[in-house]
Amino acid sequence: MEQDMVVEMVQSIKSKGSNVGTIIADDDTTTIARLRKSVDPNIKKMSDKNHVKKNIANALYQLKAKHKKLTPKVIKYLINCLNYMLCQNQDNPKGVENGLEATDLTDLMKVYKKQSQKLSKLGSTQGNESFNKSVASKAPKSHFYSGTSSLNVRVAASVAQKNDGQCYLIKVNNNIGLSPGVHTKRLAILRDLQARKRRAISKAVLGKKKSEGSSYETEARDSHITQIAAVNGESHWTSYVIPKLPISSQASEVTGLTMRNGRMFHQGKVVESSTISTALDGFLEFLKAAGHNIYLTGHNIKTFDCHILINTLKSVGKTEELKKCVEGFVDTRLLFKINNPDLKSFSQVNLIKTLMNCSYDAHDALEDVIYLQKLLDFTNIRIADPKFSTATFTVQTAYFSHDQIILTKLNLPSLREFIDQKVISIGIAHKIASSNLNKSSLLLAFSRGQEEGIRQLFSEECCNQGPRVTKSSKIITAVSNFIKQHLTES
Repeated sequence: MEQDMVVEMVQSIKSKGSNVGTIIADDDTTTIARLRKSVDPNIKKMSDKNHVKKNIANALYQLKAKHKKLTPKVIKYLINCLNYMLCQNQDNPKGVENGLEATDLTDLMKVYKKQSQKLSKLGSTQGNESFNKSVASKAPKSHFYSGTSSLNVRVAASVAQKNDGQCYLIKVNNNIGLSPGVHTKRLAILRDLQARKRRAISKAVLGKKKSEGSSYETEARDSHITQIAAVNGESHWTSYVIPKLPISSQASEVTGLTMRNGRMFHQGKVVESSTISTALDGFLEFLKAAGHNIYLTGHNIKTFDCHILINTLKSVGKTEELKKCVEGFVDTRLLFKINNPDLKSFSQVNLIKTLMNCSYDAHDALEDVIYLQKLLDFTNIRIADPKFSTATFTVQTAYFSHDQIILTKLNLPSLREFIDQKVISIGIAHKIASSNLNKSSLLLAFSRGQEEGIRQLFSEECCNQGPRVTKSSKIITAVSNFIKQHLTES
């Protein structure tokens, strides 16, 4: 049994003069109870992080039957977040408590919150699990090898493989006077090379990038509009739009919109829909009827709606039409962050619930804009107040920001090696990319003037908005040295 094996191992270690104060194991209490009874009552146990994650994952999969949105991808993401939180808070039980409180899965995490002291000091039995897998491949549990004389040989082969790799077979054959075997030798070398390659890739930046995916990536919003709406006093306008791409099941769950046989349905009812070009014509007509030099107000419009709107206008060739009737934008999310800084959440749903004590049909474009107008009327915020200046921005600023995001998306990949080698931070890389510079631009500037060429390029004044990238001598020198040492020959 596993408990007997652990007791025997600890007793063997203590008999050789070494002291065992802590063991790493799963959350089975039998092993530690037997150790304390047979060996040392003061011995401590650390939880194995893999078993902790596995137990939480199993609990999440049990919740999946109750919560349909808890898909395997979501569960995997939650486990990754939990893993990051645990790694960041080792030896910090209070940090673990705060991290677990930050999740919405309160009932599940209450159990683990009580164990924050244990979770802040996690060990790993990964090496043991890896060895157990090797033993299982040579002495599978489906066959009864425990009662045979071959078990010792099978376990010894697993030990040799763990210590020396697959080439242990060649050494064994040589020791007993047998030919190593051409095919055996070739396969053993191949397997060892594959194992070394897997280990190297798992530790490399590219390997981590492949396993984690694009966690953070700047790109212009290219989502397709399915409904667009506007309101001005008592007047309101809305239109459903036939998307160019199929509506995902996740989007349908949120908006209630589906497409069947070329017809659009909202909550199961047929609605009149049009092409994006026709819908934008109607939207622009509504804006023109409202007057000149108007400001479009929206929630989180600066980072979301503006980019989608501009991207869509560009796709149908109506970019200039918006500039003729709209002066600028107001982002109500930024507005309320300034006006009500003590609120915990600045989502539109929470603002209406907290400030107006009511709810509405969220994610319906018309309902969203109607209730946003009611919220502004209810709170009576003076948008013209200078303290709200950061919540407003012009059309030109919106277009400039959109163009910068596109340039960043285009140029940033070429700067990846500068980021990976920690020559520049991700923030500086974004500034370089958004100013329409890439790796080729830096190499060209360096070829013309060495470090001075990079300095002139980075510190170039742009429209009274400061330097193009930076005037920092430290950054300029670091970029120049990296190009000189690693890129000039290539």
